[in-house]
Amino acid sequence: MAEGIALLPATRSKTRAAFLTYQAEAYLRDGEIETAAETATRAGSGRTTRLGQ
Repeated sequence: MAEGIALLPATRSKTRAAFLTYQAEAYLRDGEIETAAETATRAGSGRTTRLGQ
């Protein structure tokens, strides 16, 4: 997934945020709290920022 996210053009910021949100939620389910918070913060949307907090 990281490779696909890296390949997205800058104009696809909402798509990038959506993928990062899914990734953060997966980390959270796996108990990787710090990684989930970092990933959610990178996504930058309101929902993911709350998830990161």
